[in-house]
Amino acid sequence: MLQDWFTEARLEIFLHWGIYSTGEWSESWDWFNGAVDRASYMAQTATFDAGRFDPDAWAEQFERAGAEYAVLTTKHHDGFSIWDTRLSDWNAKDASAAELDLVGPYCEALRKRGIKVGLYFSHLEWSHPDYATVLPSKPPHPSHAGNRLAYPEPGHEDPAAWEQDGAQWRFEELQDQLQQWATGVVLDRPIDGVAVKGIRNKVLSTRIIGGQPTSHRVVGGAPWANLPGELWIDVPPDALDADATVIAVTLEGPLDLYTGSGHAQSVDGIFH
Repeated sequence: MLQDWFTEARLEIFLHWGIYSTGEWSESWDWFNGAVDRASYMAQTATFDAGRFDPDAWAEQFERAGAEYAVLTTKHHDGFSIWDTRLSDWNAKDASAAELDLVGPYCEALRKRGIKVGLYFSHLEWSHPDYATVLPSKPPHPSHAGNRLAYPEPGHEDPAAWEQDGAQWRFEELQDQLQQWATGVVLDRPIDGVAVKGIRNKVLSTRIIGGQPTSHRVVGGAPWANLPGELWIDVPPDALDADATVIAVTLEGPLDLYTGSGHAQSVDGIFH
């Protein structure tokens, strides 16, 4: 459930920061798409020293700009965490030149100035041996295993359906856990609702046939690569029909469906 402050907030600061910030390759995707080999990509940890990390100065600038919340990438798809997680030593404190937890001080600095703290965490785990789409043959650190919220339980692995099933990610359990840790936390990926993928049109409205209008939002996507986000439609439980529920989606212009592979592919530096 969205909090009132979030719907009324006007300016967000988003910090995309990780080992890729010091090299010549983009975050995770250059490795995934084969533009760089695993060893060269991971070698960026040696130069990721966070030499200009000054969270108090950052928070001061955010406040002066009028930002009401700021989001920091705590882990991208490459699996490298910029805090000292206990689930893996593949993190900024244990495996980089920074030798620091970079998330804790960031949170403290923002909260001192009344700025809401946002944390980006990718469930994609391309450094994990059980991840279906991982390209390298060996993970950098076997200690990734054991995270009960990120990986399926023993005996329930299904690589063919790894990215298809929210239940396999155990999102409802994760939502409950996050709410226990931080009551009122805002989750930017809806867990309840109906998801529709592949629509590139602007969505004008959604409603239940024979019933009420519904709220909706589009999350994710990569507009620079012409990849659409997911359309999430909020359908109240009391509006569901036992036999079938038909939802009408009003779009701007003729239906434009994405029919590509699902990932932005780079050819000579150009994404397709």
